[in-house]
Amino acid sequence: MNISAQQEEVSAAALAMTKSTATPSSPRNQRLHDQDASIILVGCRGAGKRSLGFIAALHLRRRLVTEDHCFEQITGVSRATYLRQHGKDAFARQNADVFKRMLDMNRNGCIIVCGMTSLSDEAQHILDQYCRSNPVVYVHREKDQMKRFLDQSDATQILAADQSHRRCSNMEYFNLFDPSSTKYASIDDTGSPRWDALSASSSTLVNAKEDFTTFLDLMQGQGWRRKFLESPFSIHALPPEFRQYSYALRLRLSWLLEMTVLWDDLEAAGDCVELIVDCWPDDLPNVIAKQVALIRRNLGCPLIFHVEENPRNQRRRGQEEKDAVDADLLELGLRLNADYISLDLQRNSTLINRVLERRGRTRIIGNFWYLGMGALAWADPSQLDNFVHAKSLGCDVVRMIRFCSGDNPVERLLELKETIQRTVPDPKPPLVAYDFSVLGARTPLQSNILIPVKHSGMDNTDHLATVCTYENSFNRLFTQLMLDPLRFYVLGASVSYSISPAMHQAAYDFSRIPHTFQAVSCSTLGELYRICYDSSFGGASLAAPFKVAIMPQLKLKSHHASIIGAVNVLLPLRGQTGSILSHATSRNKAGPVNNFYGDNTDWSSILTCLKRSISPRNYVRPSKTTALVVGAGGMARAAIYALVQLGCRNIFIHNRTQRNASEVAEHFNSLVREKKIATTPSQPQVCHVLPSRSREWPDVYELPTVIISCVPAVSADDGLPVNFTLPEQWLSSPTGGVVVELAYEPLVTPLVAQIRAYQQSVSPYWVLVDGLGVVSEMAIEAFELMTGRMAPRRLMKQPVCPPQRTQDLSRLLQSEIVSQPCYPCTYLMEDSPLDILRPSVTRNGTPDLGQTPLQATSIQISRPRFNSESIQNVETCSSKTTNPGCEDELAATTDDEYILCTVEGNLARRPLLKNHRVFAEVPESAYGDNYSSARDLNLNSTQSSRRKFERKSDANTGDGPVLPSNDPRRTVEGSSEYPSVISQTPQVSRLARSSSLPIVPMTPWDVSAAILKGAGAMNSAGQRGSTQKTWQTYELSDSE
Repeated sequence: MNISAQQEEVSAAALAMTKSTATPSSPRNQRLHDQDASIILVGCRGAGKRSLGFIAALHLRRRLVTEDHCFEQITGVSRATYLRQHGKDAFARQNADVFKRMLDMNRNGCIIVCGMTSLSDEAQHILDQYCRSNPVVYVHREKDQMKRFLDQSDATQILAADQSHRRCSNMEYFNLFDPSSTKYASIDDTGSPRWDALSASSSTLVNAKEDFTTFLDLMQGQGWRRKFLESPFSIHALPPEFRQYSYALRLRLSWLLEMTVLWDDLEAAGDCVELIVDCWPDDLPNVIAKQVALIRRNLGCPLIFHVEENPRNQRRRGQEEKDAVDADLLELGLRLNADYISLDLQRNSTLINRVLERRGRTRIIGNFWYLGMGALAWADPSQLDNFVHAKSLGCDVVRMIRFCSGDNPVERLLELKETIQRTVPDPKPPLVAYDFSVLGARTPLQSNILIPVKHSGMDNTDHLATVCTYENSFNRLFTQLMLDPLRFYVLGASVSYSISPAMHQAAYDFSRIPHTFQAVSCSTLGELYRICYDSSFGGASLAAPFKVAIMPQLKLKSHHASIIGAVNVLLPLRGQTGSILSHATSRNKAGPVNNFYGDNTDWSSILTCLKRSISPRNYVRPSKTTALVVGAGGMARAAIYALVQLGCRNIFIHNRTQRNASEVAEHFNSLVREKKIATTPSQPQVCHVLPSRSREWPDVYELPTVIISCVPAVSADDGLPVNFTLPEQWLSSPTGGVVVELAYEPLVTPLVAQIRAYQQSVSPYWVLVDGLGVVSEMAIEAFELMTGRMAPRRLMKQPVCPPQRTQDLSRLLQSEIVSQPCYPCTYLMEDSPLDILRPSVTRNGTPDLGQTPLQATSIQISRPRFNSESIQNVETCSSKTTNPGCEDELAATTDDEYILCTVEGNLARRPLLKNHRVFAEVPESAYGDNYSSARDLNLNSTQSSRRKFERKSDANTGDGPVLPSNDPRRTVEGSSEYPSVISQTPQVSRLARSSSLPIVPMTPWDVSAAILKGAGAMNSAGQRGSTQKTWQTYELSDSE
């Protein structure tokens, strides 16, 4: 299919999906604004309006207008100067005039940020009139955060007045505090937070930017449609009611206010969240607004806003009070821009019409609840009438729920659905219909969409979701053979090292999906087709050489993949009707493969990592920012596209084969000429080729602040390591930058080592993103494309490590290696979560430990097996009464943290944090002539970390190493200035035996490393060559 035909088909599908079911008799939607209507932001000082305004202007490509700028533009002086020159009364009149002129002159195509003038009665009257034609968004946040920017003498009064903005606005946004904004926050001389492009750059306000752009897309009605046009298989391209199966996680407001589980635990627990307002705490509107913001930030899924008419634990209300209060609450849900409003169509018509008239872009779920033993039967003709009535009102979804009293077989509901399908003309809203009882929704499930589920950590007080969790419900589809176990792959010439199978398998286990994922090395399209045309093929992640070669064979491609000219995700097309929507809803089903769909997640994964890592000093400016891409394959194409999307217009390409680099450059230059997105008309290109590393950086361009290496660590031609590093002159940017290394096998590539060394010896302003950071983002997006399910992001970002990854993990934990040989040590570790640091590089280029912690839930323990003659005087130490010395020595090091490593028989050490000491000690006999050098290694601790330690073991007791009489660790009093490493193994053996972790064999390259918390380190010496190691597995998760 050619691209134009594909775009027409996708556009038609998107239009059909979003087509309204409203009829001429539906209440008129009074809150629909022109797409180009200016958006006005109002709120108190400190609410974050200016930063959000800048984010909105960039996202919607609009002009930013601020009240301060307009005042100075109209009067020629600043506010402070005008007030000083003309007095308070004249200033107030001029302020009001400027405010009105600002709105009148900028009605279209702008983002307008209002100042404190919006608190005046005159300004609020103007804004109230403006609401009829434009979105007016009330921005607010936690009061404690806003008080930081207010004069404490009148802060309470101003915050109380701030609530009046609800009367003169038609939208509302709760701006959750973003910790990433505090690092660069400052306050100007007016008491407002100082703002410029830096304060809203890609590396700060990361969460706020994502939240607010999503809010804007919903408000503009572009969210689903735009995403479907770009990538129809994306999890965010189909609303939940159009998916094959969808689940609504029910969260009651009363439960959220006292929740005992973490937000992370609710991740991927449903396709959307239904927030049920079932209580009325103090400051209710602000409480609800904050909970909506928390749901969106932490769970990232659509929101259904439901107001319960008769909450079980609240006082009974009269019908008039119910209607008035519930109408206000439903309107609050509309103002908060909820994706869906759940509207009871059995309430009075005044309430229903009020909601429908102010719905804006919010989708309406029309509800019919049949409660009690006399619930309306499915066979009753009124059920069909109710559906038709909901359609005539313009409801986007119709939901019918009845209490199951045992009088209605499942066949009656099926007959109702068939009647609706046969008699009600298209377009008609999707139907959600099921019975429920005190045990929960009826099983087997009677509906495929918006199935109510709960989290496993919630109590059983919600009758609609007492027994159902997403994992159980979705797994039931496989056990009932409605869905099929499939095989997924990562395919490429050399993919045996890939960690994608482990990440995908972790996600399958989380969702209880019986799929499999494996890495298969292949290098020809014939080999690829033999795998992909299998009836159980579910999808594949592609590596070289298939990313570009497969493009001509694809029937459908995402918008991004078509532009990039490469794909990294391959999906089978099994749709029965041949439509894109049919293909998208046929995932997780086996059968003949008709053709393939290709998508590209490389670019978006790179873009995500860049946004997190670019410093405010290096925020992207299209006319100045320069980037360098190393390589010219499919990954390089994705990197260039990510840079273009980021706003970079000066991109250099360096590749071993210049012809390939020139082809890639021309591909994107022709694209920017067509789209007219070059820096200037006189320079209609964004990509340039750097033919050689020996040349200096071109003088007319700034030094690069973004460098992306797309070179594989191992050559595909001869299998040899690729020893690529950058000329130092290319790293001379005075503000540093970010280097992204896409290779992660090995993790510490020559480029990674170079940048680590450069950070420490030359410029600390460079940020390094290693391959694991990018590949985890790719795996998350690939999982969602392949399965159509939300990915458990936090779980998948943990580096779950199969046996073949042990070599890389050893390098991950490498520290500075000392030349003296030593014998293996046994390391003691608590079972609590631990911190382990990523590798960096010292000035001499050797790997070292950096400053970004990883969190370990368990740690490997090296337990060498020695011959009996290798260990002297080993005593059993099971309690303090048996041998008090052992317990005393163990307690003596409970406050210390340090790391101990052995790498191929060499002693490794490095301090982890300030005032934390690293040391390892073995008997003198183990070192022989090298003992003095090993001893010196242990003496480099800082005085601040030393403390007295009464040593219970010495040469006479036989339960410790024999230290030379001149050893500085032996004092006249028989004590040591250094927390000692205990010499024997009983405590280690006792703790190791109590551990339930599995024992697996590891390769000789493994590094034994542990950060010891609350326990001492013990070691024992053996004779050279007499050791055999067993290891406990460990898991790591990036704390970022």
